[in-house]
Amino acid sequence: MVDHESAEKNAHSVDWHRWDTRAVVEQLRSGPDGLSEAEATRRLEEHGPNEIIDRGRRSAWLIMWEQISSALVVMLLAAAGASIYLSAYSDALVIMAIVGLNAALGFFQDYRAEQALAALKRLAVPLVHVRRSGSACEISASDIVPGDILLLEAGNLVPADARLLDAQHQQDHAQVAVGVLLARSAIERARSRARP
Repeated sequence: MVDHESAEKNAHSVDWHRWDTRAVVEQLRSGPDGLSEAEATRRLEEHGPNEIIDRGRRSAWLIMWEQISSALVVMLLAAAGASIYLSAYSDALVIMAIVGLNAALGFFQDYRAEQALAALKRLAVPLVHVRRSGSACEISASDIVPGDILLLEAGNLVPADARLLDAQHQQDHAQVAVGVLLARSAIERARSRARP
């Protein structure tokens, strides 16, 4: 069995989803009353705030430089240079087109990922209800620590990785799965109509 100290310090590396709910609560030294204010403060100092780490945004120029300075692109550019040297201009043109397309696609993918990360930070839940010292209170989502008991209601966003301890009238919001199923059935109908 994992001791309390190592479970708490390595909270990010434990497969909590595989554990029984009682074992999770026990290992995090929490309970139905939640954490005490003093324990929550200690854990906040130890683990830091519940925030996405901001590593700074990469500029568009840096993203483009990363795309064209990769080892594969440098090798392709060398091959294009060799093709020009050997007067194989059509080969050089094809290689340069591939390099350009690769750089453009990589740039747009990385740039959109940067934008998505920035949007995720803006979606952070500002306030959340938790149970501490036996009573419900409202705290900043960045003050959630391992072992906090979150009190969620219909329409709430889950502000941190959490283990569901109890649910009443639970209904998952599964629009994405429904969209996939509807798309698949539409494709299957189209295929069946196309068959003779």
